[in-house]
Amino acid sequence: MLVFLSPQLESLAFCPLGLQQPSEIYLFENFLRRSINDKRDVAGLKNLRSVRFLSDIDNTADDCTLYWDYDVHDCLNLIRELPAIESARFEAIQPNRNVGMWPPPRSANYTDIMLYHCIMHSPEELDIIIQSAKRLRKFAFTVGGRFELDYDVSPVSAIHLLKSLLTHQHTLEELDLDIQAHVTFREMFDEDRGASWGGLYEEVDEGLQDWVAQREKVLIVESLAPECALRSFPNLKHLSIGTHVLYCYARGFGAGRLKEPFSLVDNLPPHLESLRIYGYGLPGEYPHKYKESLDLDVEAQIANLLEQKDAKLPSLKVIEGIDTPIPHGHTVEDCDDEHLLWQREDYDWGAGFDS
Repeated sequence: MLVFLSPQLESLAFCPLGLQQPSEIYLFENFLRRSINDKRDVAGLKNLRSVRFLSDIDNTADDCTLYWDYDVHDCLNLIRELPAIESARFEAIQPNRNVGMWPPPRSANYTDIMLYHCIMHSPEELDIIIQSAKRLRKFAFTVGGRFELDYDVSPVSAIHLLKSLLTHQHTLEELDLDIQAHVTFREMFDEDRGASWGGLYEEVDEGLQDWVAQREKVLIVESLAPECALRSFPNLKHLSIGTHVLYCYARGFGAGRLKEPFSLVDNLPPHLESLRIYGYGLPGEYPHKYKESLDLDVEAQIANLLEQKDAKLPSLKVIEGIDTPIPHGHTVEDCDDEHLLWQREDYDWGAGFDS
């Protein structure tokens, strides 16, 4: 009723929808789904710009230590056609694989997608989320702050993620990737011997195969990025990223991979205004037992960036994480490290959805 009578409602935060739990009654979800499906003229949905999906705080099974199993793709389906929708935000979740319908490529009105303290089971799950937007202005994907079952670490494919984002190369303005603790370094530094990823797209699922066919049609008519690298984002203004991921994304992959040594400052997006670096200068082992030495001379690259940025990147006015290191996120792996668990603050619920 509150939503129905609130024509000025712009931001909304609520708990799981129960789309895969028909035995439970979710009154608000039922109202929202019927209103959208029936295309009702609901005042409170006309100006709704930001939706934040919260974990089920009333569920005793959630002790705030594990990533919450969430109907991410079905939630996106629920809001993607709202007329004023701009952003969708999730926190501390992992996707439920029991999906009712995959969000069709280029079908969503939202332009900002934020996945904070989350994990994905496969590169394809993330690709489907990214491809759902008609145009993508802001994308955030950060890991960490929760335990995983069996104290495992769900890897992130840096190459697959970059390729997905490059389908929005001309519209992406803000990018926040705190994934360094979960990337597979062998994939980033030795593509010929890179990680082998289980293919969600290869599963025998009629709905998923239909989605793949739709995606192929979309990509055929869109101009693809000439190079798989950061320099292919002409309008990227704000970048937050881990040290080694920054290095590899600037160097590029595949045919666009530069020979080393290369110049970092010469291969960043030309209109970058701010750069935030996670993990620079901090000790730590490389993930996934990558034991080989990495002689990247990152310190020299950063020093050169600071020296030449005014001449080569005149728009770049803010660089964070150099003098004061910014720890990168990572899945909590030790029971004694409960202080590393991410907790949502009460005061943060009703404000700053897009921050």
